[in-house]
Amino acid sequence: MLNTRNFIGLFRGILFCQINKLCLRTGAMSEGNHLHSVASTEKSSIQAGHITEVHNVPINVLIRPIPSVLEEEKVLSLMNTIENEESSVPPVDVLWIQGRQGGNYFYSFGGCHRYEAYKRLKLEFIPCKLFKSTVNDLRNYLGCSTPDLL
Repeated sequence: MLNTRNFIGLFRGILFCQINKLCLRTGAMSEGNHLHSVASTEKSSIQAGHITEVHNVPINVLIRPIPSVLEEEKVLSLMNTIENEESSVPPVDVLWIQGRQGGNYFYSFGGCHRYEAYKRLKLEFIPCKLFKSTVNDLRNYLGCSTPDLL
């Protein structure tokens, strides 16, 4: 039976595959190293592994179109880590898309536990790696639900 939790897990698996394809297409990684990157011990992700610059992004500008399925213990643990040694928490990957008329849009699909921990701590900013992307790339994630970004 496909319940909400299983559906979101399945959707995230599909999304992960789309991210791999996007990274390969844009040259963010080569065909041979994407599986190795998953197993890497560095605080990095597949799509933003090549990005070293971390930005403190206002948490209120992040657009999170996929509802989070959270493990309470993980959120509480992250809150404790953020309060005591924030530098050990990896940044959240964010797709930065410029709209047709120059508007900036920041889409976050992963990092749901980190996002929730920062939000509960009422912190104004969250460390992010900005991954420059396009509306066409966003369409890979959202399909017909992709908004008209101005």
